[in-house]
Amino acid sequence: MQTAPVINQLDVIKFRLDMFALAGEDKGFGSPDGLWFDPRGVLWIETDVSTSALNQGPYAKIANSRMLAAATGEIRRFLTGAARCEITGATTSPDGRSLFLNIQTPASLRANAATLTRRTPSPTGRISAPMAAQGQLRW
Repeated sequence: MQTAPVINQLDVIKFRLDMFALAGEDKGFGSPDGLWFDPRGVLWIETDVSTSALNQGPYAKIANSRMLAAATGEIRRFLTGAARCEITGATTSPDGRSLFLNIQTPASLRANAATLTRRTPSPTGRISAPMAAQGQLRW
């Protein structure tokens, strides 16, 4: 991706924009929500498809939110989130060997926890409503 130099003028009416990627049904992902470059230069793309649009209309073939990696001009799926979650907050450890990320459950699920038919077992054995989680992937 190329960027133009920053111009400290408020009256500028022209700029140049180079498209790196377009999301959409034919691309296999939609609603890019978070962008982050790791120390190696890999661009990580976190998506957040609204639960009201999931699996409908232009999102019919996209399914759940996902995390993608873009390197050497190619975008590939790294992971797909659970139903109706958002992948967010990626970063790595200082040595670059661990990837940390967050999985957020929609607030609408937490607000209606009493009426959920699917619940998640917790480490203590209790059944509870889905909640946000943090994960670590090490390589």
